[in-house]
Amino acid sequence: MRGFRMNARLSRLFATQIDTLADRGTLQFEAGQVWEIDEGEFSGVQLLVVKTEMDEDLGQIVHVTVRGPLQTLGGSELDGIPHLPFLHSALDQSDLTLAGHVERVPGDWRPMYDDWVQDAEEDEAGVFSLSAGRVLGDIMARLPI
Repeated sequence: MRGFRMNARLSRLFATQIDTLADRGTLQFEAGQVWEIDEGEFSGVQLLVVKTEMDEDLGQIVHVTVRGPLQTLGGSELDGIPHLPFLHSALDQSDLTLAGHVERVPGDWRPMYDDWVQDAEEDEAGVFSLSAGRVLGDIMARLPI
């Protein structure tokens, strides 16, 4: 009987698959990804990852654009929200499914992000640590329209 020898390339491929399976419990976020909320009041709402960055104290911060429609308590409908910053752990607990990827991230989130950066530097803004559905519910409940 002839022995089977795995070549180095195949060995690396299997090792990568095993490492990936070991990390399945944690979602990985990258700019351009489109994630969809699976459950609850905001099921079907999409989050477009527009930027990720590492913070020395907080870890990965994931900046998203929310793509609606979103319904306010007053009955008005919003197309979305240009920028919301989340901790990686908050999105990891948000019942999300990867729905797609865009090649070019639109720039309409940038002005709101720039305002957030300025406010964060003055300790007047932070990042969300709650799930995306909970944050959206809180935001929509506070809108007067």
